[in-house]
Order: sequence, then structure tokens, then C-alpha cells
Amino acid sequence: MSRFLHIAVVFGLILLSQSQSQLAQPRGEMPSVQEDEAVRLSKTAAELFDKGQFGEALPLAKRVVEIEKATFGIADARVTIAIQNLAEIYLALKEFGDAERSFREAIAIYEQNKIEILSAGVAFQRLASLEYRKHRIAAAIDLYERALPIFETNVGFDDLAVANLLWDLANVRSANGDFNLAQHLCLRALAIKEKQLGASSPDTVATMKGFACSGVIHAASATPPQSPLPADSEFSVEERSINARAICWAGQLSDDCGSIFATRLTSTSLTNGSIINGRATHLDVPPYPNLNRATRTEGAVYVAVLIDESGNVTNARGVCTSAEKSFLDAAVRAARKSTFTPTTIDWKPVQATGFIFYNFRRP
Repeated sequence: MSRFLHIAVVFGLILLSQSQSQLAQPRGEMPSVQEDEAVRLSKTAAELFDKGQFGEALPLAKRVVEIEKATFGIADARVTIAIQNLAEIYLALKEFGDAERSFREAIAIYEQNKIEILSAGVAFQRLASLEYRKHRIAAAIDLYERALPIFETNVGFDDLAVANLLWDLANVRSANGDFNLAQHLCLRALAIKEKQLGASSPDTVATMKGFACSGVIHAASATPPQSPLPADSEFSVEERSINARAICWAGQLSDDCGSIFATRLTSTSLTNGSIINGRATHLDVPPYPNLNRATRTEGAVYVAVLIDESGNVTNARGVCTSAEKSFLDAAVRAARKSTFTPTTIDWKPVQATGFIFYNFRRP
């Protein structure tokens, strides 16, 4: 079952009593016969949805909406739950226009009655995803940002549902060119995952790797990696530490990257996807491998490096690429010979991580 449909069904049953206190003008209770029918149809629709029988669930969900509207009127909080369930089924059927109209109808009810329960945040989130699908970036950003405080209020600032929403918002911010802001959002989401799932959990590690690789690949394609990098002063030490652990996991630079905190390790840079070519005091350049001279192949390589307090590379590994092994081996050898300006926290040298970017072009 879709996570959001499940939420809608569960909260729908709970909010039949709770929503009365959230409306300015409460309405009468639902007659028991209609109540029984609505609950029964909702449960059956959810079961069919879980089995992938979306077409069979659709008429049942429509009937629930009719019952709720006839009983409570078209501006009642309980009606929104039925409408959102219907919208989820439309989504599953790829009937995106009907799904969008349903989510907008639910949101209009929430806004009219100034209701900010969790299902309202879900409606904003789902509508935002539909706007993003249609490349309406500004509208998607607005909807995600309206959903965020509702989620934070209802489930807490450190809930995994908030982390997932932060990822969504980061994606659209990145698509809008707000790359640094997107990184702030991602780093907050990663902090939540570390707290809730554990710093070394498979889910946390996989997400860390994905974040590190997406950042460096984006940066390498968008900017000249050899150019001097900004000071990154807008990022906190905590954010640098999270980013450093992400790079560490991407390159498996330590047996337990999750145990390395800011006092021991930080990232040398967060802007430009943590590419640190421009911070090198000596950047060793690998020769084009002899093995590739016959085929004259090309390849981009990202090398995750661990740098000690003196600026020397103590560990290196090629990551985030499908480049040939000959390129990876040459890049790692060169990376190990490179040196960097020492990274400091409160004027004290610390270990650091970063990416060196090499682009092998045919001779």
C-alpha cells in the first residue's frame, strides 16, 4: 500500500471525531448506517489498492466521497480524507489531471477552515510532486515549503517523514538552480536519518553515498573543477561534518565513517560538490593509461580522499563512476601523491575529506 494512502485511511477513521473541534461550525454526527458504509468501503478500497486493483478501488472511493459530502457538506475536514484517498487512486491509475483536481479540492477545504493536520501536509506534498512533474518548479517549491511546517508541527522536526519531505524540496531547489540551499536541506535530512536510523545503518549509508555522488557529479558537469573554490563560510561545522561522513562512506575511507565527528573530521568544501582540486598545494596529474591508447577511450573519475591534519592524502578511492579500471587506478595513484592546505576548526588542524576530479581525454 502507498504510504500516503495508508496515512489517509488511518487518519480518516481517527478524525471523524477529532475534526469537529477543528471547524468553526461543527456539523451533526454521521448516521450509523452511512458511517458503517463509509468505513466499510474505505477499508475495502484500501485492500484493493494494496493488491494493485486500482480500477476496482476507484468506484468505492468515489462513493465514500459522495457519502461524506452528503453527510457533512463540502467543507468539512472529514471530507478531505476521502478526497485524498480518491486522489491517491487516481495517481496509481496515472490519471494525473483527476489526481491534481482532487488534491486541490482537499487543500481548499483545509485552507478555508485553517486546518493544519498531517493529512493537510500530505496533500500539499502530493500536489507539489504533481507540479514538479509538469516542470512548474516555482509552484512545487511553494507547496513543499507550505507542507514542511505542517509536518514539523504534527510529527516533530526530527521525524523521518520530515527528512523525506526535505529531500523532495531539495530536489526542486536544485532544479531551480538553488544548489547551495538544496545542500542545506539535504544535510538536515541526513542528520535526521543518522539520528533516527543510526549513523551506520544500511539506509543511512546508502543515502549518504547517493548525496555525495550526486553532488560531485553535478558540480563536475556544471563548473570548472580546477577553479578556486569559495570559503564555504555559510555552512556550519555540523554540516561540514555530515558532508565529510557522506564522502567517507562513498569512498569507504574508514571502517566506520559514522563514528567520525566534527572534532576529528570535516569536509574541506561543500560548494562545488566538494571538489577540492582548487585547494591543492600540489595536484598530481595522472598520465593517460597506455592500456587505453589503442582504443583512445575517455573517462571522468571522482576520487574520494581522506586528508590528514598536515594536508596529506592518507586514503583514496575512485567512486561514483563507471569509468574503466585503468582510469580509476591511475587517478587513485595520482590522488595519493597530491597535497592540500590543512583544514582547521577553531584554528586547529583536523582530518578532512573531499573529491578530486580527473577527466581522462584521448591523447
